[in-house]
Amino acid sequence: MALFKAERQSWNFSSSIDYSDFRLYSIMDYALHVNNTVPNGICSEITGGPLLYWVLNSANQTVYEYNAAWAFQSTFALGRGTSPSGIDHVAGDDTYWVIDSATGKVYKYNSAWVYQTEFSPGAGLYGLTNDGSYFYTCHNATNTVKKYNGAWVLQETFNVESSPLEIDWDGTYFYVVCGADDNQKVYKYDSNFNLKSDYYDISSAVSQGRGINWNSVDSYFYVLDGSDDKAKKFEFGPNLASLSGHNAIVMYNGMRATLAPINQIAGNFELYLRAIDPTSKVGIILRDGAGNACINISIDADKIIGDGTDALDPA
Repeated sequence: MALFKAERQSWNFSSSIDYSDFRLYSIMDYALHVNNTVPNGICSEITGGPLLYWVLNSANQTVYEYNAAWAFQSTFALGRGTSPSGIDHVAGDDTYWVIDSATGKVYKYNSAWVYQTEFSPGAGLYGLTNDGSYFYTCHNATNTVKKYNGAWVLQETFNVESSPLEIDWDGTYFYVVCGADDNQKVYKYDSNFNLKSDYYDISSAVSQGRGINWNSVDSYFYVLDGSDDKAKKFEFGPNLASLSGHNAIVMYNGMRATLAPINQIAGNFELYLRAIDPTSKVGIILRDGAGNACINISIDADKIIGDGTDALDPA
């Protein structure tokens, strides 16, 4: 029997349900500018003014500027490189950095996007972030993240999950997009690149992850999807937790459980709901014998019975 119990957005699950059955869906999607059709990197900044997003276009070597509501503002031609593959803003000196996977160089620009200088860390690097002291970028071919100082001298190399493409730092943890298209997941690492949680499976929402950015203003993550040229908003909450001595999966905004084919669920299927944060949108997807989604249940917080004080009976 598969027994679920939601307590403060947490699901208990039996051996018939695995964490791999859970998918994370975007909370909101934002269409990029009509000419920004090959997005390949994203950063945000609030230095000296309102929040702005910057999105790389690898086809025309251009940066597109968006405001906090994702309304297009302007473009800036990079004038350097051929295949830009990562972008970052350094708040300390209000500069922008763009890494190029083909030329093997990283280019520095001032706050007005005027070219300043360049360094040569090597080809095959994707994604770019900084922690205030060092730069970090992914080397896809060797499944590593490389750490550089401000002069772009290599300091350390860290092993990560297979096929890393994008990386960002939220002030405490690194988030790395790994995996081939249509099967991408986000992994959370500490400052020494020790894996801190299970993965976030975004494969049902993003087909071609081409950039990840943590927004310090709203504390959400934004992932670029090259398949439909959109920026997609996610909440990467806690993954696994202990609940009354059991393993639990914490359900947060945009998360859905994709359950095994309904004709393979042994015994009775029971679902107990508890009071869920009304701002969170979660749900359950049931699959048929062929593995296709056949029932999509959205959990509406105002329809949930009970106040969470009773651990078992929602009535």
